[in-house]
Amino acid sequence: MKVKCHPRFSLAIFLWLCWPLAAMHAGVAEKNAAPIELLHSDALEIKNYDDDIIINLIGNVRLKQDSTYISSGRALWYKSAGQVVLIDSVFLEDSKGGTVLADRATYYRSSRKVTAIGNVLAHADSGKVIITGQQADYLRDKQYLKVTGNPRLTAKGEKDTSSVAITARVLEYLGDQDMGIATDSVRIVKGDLLATGDYAHFYRKDEYAVLSGRPIARIEKSQLEGDTIIVYTADEKVSRIGVKGQAKATYQPAPDSADHSASTSILTGERLDFFFTSEKPDSSIVIEHATSFYQPSSTDSASGTNEASGDTIKFFVGDEKLKRALILGGARGTYYFIPEDAPRDSAVQDTVHYIANSIDYRAEDSSIILVGNSNVAYKNMNLQAHRIIYVTSNDYVFAEGDSVVDADSSYYKNPPILNDGQDKIIGYKMEYNIKSEKGRITYGDTQFEGGFYEGKDVRKITDEILYVKDGIYTSCDLLNPHYGFRSKRMKLITRDKVIAKPVIMYIGDLPVAILPYYIFPIKKGRHSGFTTFEIGNFERGERFIRNVGYYWAATDYWDLQGTFDYFEDSHVGINLVGRYVLRYSLSGNISASYVHESRFQNMTRIRRKRWRLNYGHNQTLTETMVLAASGSFMSDKSFSQDISYDPEEIRNREISSHFSLSKKYDQASLTVALQQNWNLDTDIRTEQLPSVRYSRMNQPLIPYEEPKKKNVEKHKLWYHNIYYSYTFDGRNYRQINRQNGQDLWKEHATANNRLSLSSPINIAGVLTLTPQGSLQESWYYIPTTYDAESQGLETKAFKQRLTYDFGASAKTTLYGSFALNAGFVQAFRHVMTPTISYNWKPEFKKNAEYYEYTGVGSAGAKVNSIALSLGNLFQIKGKLKDKEYKLDLFALNSNTGYDFNRKGQKWSTLNTTISSTTILRRLSLSADMRHSFYSKSISDTSPDFLHPRLLNFNISASVSFAGKGGAAAPATPEGEIGYFHRKRTPETPAQAPWSLSLAARYSETRGSVSKSITRWVNLNYETPITSGWRTKYECRYDVEGKKIAEQQLQISRDLHCWQGSFVWIPTGFRSGYYIKVNIIDLPEVKVEKSEGGIKGGYY
Repeated sequence: MKVKCHPRFSLAIFLWLCWPLAAMHAGVAEKNAAPIELLHSDALEIKNYDDDIIINLIGNVRLKQDSTYISSGRALWYKSAGQVVLIDSVFLEDSKGGTVLADRATYYRSSRKVTAIGNVLAHADSGKVIITGQQADYLRDKQYLKVTGNPRLTAKGEKDTSSVAITARVLEYLGDQDMGIATDSVRIVKGDLLATGDYAHFYRKDEYAVLSGRPIARIEKSQLEGDTIIVYTADEKVSRIGVKGQAKATYQPAPDSADHSASTSILTGERLDFFFTSEKPDSSIVIEHATSFYQPSSTDSASGTNEASGDTIKFFVGDEKLKRALILGGARGTYYFIPEDAPRDSAVQDTVHYIANSIDYRAEDSSIILVGNSNVAYKNMNLQAHRIIYVTSNDYVFAEGDSVVDADSSYYKNPPILNDGQDKIIGYKMEYNIKSEKGRITYGDTQFEGGFYEGKDVRKITDEILYVKDGIYTSCDLLNPHYGFRSKRMKLITRDKVIAKPVIMYIGDLPVAILPYYIFPIKKGRHSGFTTFEIGNFERGERFIRNVGYYWAATDYWDLQGTFDYFEDSHVGINLVGRYVLRYSLSGNISASYVHESRFQNMTRIRRKRWRLNYGHNQTLTETMVLAASGSFMSDKSFSQDISYDPEEIRNREISSHFSLSKKYDQASLTVALQQNWNLDTDIRTEQLPSVRYSRMNQPLIPYEEPKKKNVEKHKLWYHNIYYSYTFDGRNYRQINRQNGQDLWKEHATANNRLSLSSPINIAGVLTLTPQGSLQESWYYIPTTYDAESQGLETKAFKQRLTYDFGASAKTTLYGSFALNAGFVQAFRHVMTPTISYNWKPEFKKNAEYYEYTGVGSAGAKVNSIALSLGNLFQIKGKLKDKEYKLDLFALNSNTGYDFNRKGQKWSTLNTTISSTTILRRLSLSADMRHSFYSKSISDTSPDFLHPRLLNFNISASVSFAGKGGAAAPATPEGEIGYFHRKRTPETPAQAPWSLSLAARYSETRGSVSKSITRWVNLNYETPITSGWRTKYECRYDVEGKKIAEQQLQISRDLHCWQGSFVWIPTGFRSGYYIKVNIIDLPEVKVEKSEGGIKGGYY
């Protein structure tokens, strides 16, 4: 060794001789650490401090501890501390092949730790692992290396493409475990794989890495995300990527060109595994809450967007494209596509929904295969089957059932069932095109509009046309139908008619009629067609045919009907009815009847022309404005009585015309109306041309305003409880009373204004006191008429009348209860509500005669009275099965009053009502009565409160009973067919529910001399006689007169698909009978007859 000598050489020799002593001192502190040996240094300097010896090594420094060699350009050796600071080109190499290079480093003898700074470069596993950074800590014993400052770990493979590069904010490497840990902004690159996250663990020998903290992995157009990502390699190639927790995989291959977007596939679930072959995506599997989304490229116009979900989803990829998606367990999905007839660049999409036990989506041929309880829904079409194949490229659907073969027979379980709107088709096999809605069913059983069609071959040509070969049509849903039409060829125009040729009608198995062809309607609801006419004769012997005509359903917004009536001995009539409607906007109708009458009266033929016109119109002009109009006009007063069939029209003895325009405002409303009424009995006509009414609802005079600042309390003051309301009522009235061929006129124009004030005051939460008052001013103008002048009124002059009144009311509610503890009843409760009110108004004589003449305004009589009322509600409270309840037993309410201004008998009558509907569940009771506190003598002014006199008494009771029928027939399992015959529900007798109701009323009125009593009983009874027969009887019995006032008997019989009814009214002006037998679903196939006062179906 060459040593450069210094002036103080003697001191250096002394210190050199003291090394053994220093080594002994250091050995006390580091007795287990091997010493550091100085192998070489071009020069050295030794300095002695109080606690340590510092050796400055200069030039080609080489040190050694155990089997570790350290070299650098310079070094400071803190001998006692066991620490060496290495400077310039630091290099450390251990016996296991690990090396560390850096600009500077600090080596700790006792811990065998190296802290390297500046351009750190570390090698492990014989150079197969390379780690770089700006700062590193290396623990030799643990072979632990921690690197910061843009660290990078590179694990070399046999090929450059098989190498792995890891970067992060912090990198840690454990050489003995061959494991790396990356923290913060982790980035892993291996060939085409790029994985990022907040944390990562890298196991090189086990060939996998675990990323967490928002990890994302991208490889070959695929991106994976989740809570945790695990990257597996095999033979230095990525073989699998697993994702746990909120897993998501996105696969997007390169687009066909720069002008078009690429297809996109997205998988989500709780757990996902992505498999690779030669580091290219091969397949994937998603488990738990799995969903998939597929959107084709913009150039793939034949495919649409597909969404699906299930318990497990498997994806298969090839040639950088999605090949197949298999969904297992509770699979369901939605397919979106743009209709062919949609405008270009349209955002409108059609959707197809599908459900099955498993769904197999194959992208190459755009097919979806559903197996097990499969269901496909599109618009109003729904297809069910065991197996369904849906080819999205051409909208082709194939469906079939699950073949079941047993010892007795073979059949298909879960056969194809097509529900198209309200129509239903069942078959052995089914082919269908969703867009064209054309299809074919082999051995089909079809249902349209309530009718059943069977045939060897059923073809759906259009949405409206169906062809059936060797078919049977019936509306009877029994296995052995009561009737049917059989034909070699059938053409069904849905919701319109069936054309069959030739056709044989069967009742049961018996052929009853044969025709070369037959057309019968199957329309339901609103549709154009001939009306159902009626033929018959009345009790007086006149024969008739009526309602012969046509109904025209022109559009969805309006229709028109014209009919013709012919009565042999009286008249011929023409009737027109039109209706129109525009939803949310307007609706209306107009009807007209013209009758040419010719009849004999007193041996003389009388001819006359009669007519009637009715109309109605309602229109919403805006959200707050409505227009309404209606009117009735007729040629004479007896038109309805002579011509109409409807009892309600016959009883109506008043016709009117009305026009109004109403406008709603905030807390107010305004109505302008024109009205005319004609009483057909008194021949009095009244007109209001026009009437105007404005009303402002009850609202605060001084509104309460909520505080603008939060957390600031502001209480309502007394004046916030003052409320006002205002109404204005203006009329231009005219009455025409025809007497002895002359018209007596009564006319006046009035306007009435009323302002009301009230202020409810709550006292201590117990009593509510409400003072109130009103001011009313009426204006009158009366034209000159004989009627006004005969009553001494000044005409053609403006008159004014002002009245006012004041009052107050007090109300409280009292509660009382006592415990019963009787079974489930715990307490009896009584709620009492007493109310007292006082009204006062002075006498007003000014222009009182105008009030009496017009009836507008307020009466002028003085008012000074008190009204008393008491409400009582009796209840019970109980507990049943741990559930509390409250039941109202009955209510008892009474009221009376006292008039201070009345002379003589100041107390008014005592009115009492009692009602109960809960004492017995089926029984309803009510009673009302009036009593007087005075005797029959008018001069009696002394009230007797203990013995009031009964004036009137009414009591009524009603009871009803109903029973359920027998058990219904057991249903046949849905969707099972034997060959092509559908197993319809067999006819099993089932008792229909019955009902009985009785109502009775007793009324008694006591006059000063005599009393009158009215008693009657109503009976309504409806019950099945047998499983098919049903009867209904209604009767009203006058108990006082001991006679039946009115009764009616109706007997009906349902023969499953046939229906018969008989109505008999034995007494009264409507006495007669009516019989009808018809097919329920084909009412045109019928036989009917009526006689007497029953005019057709009006009974």
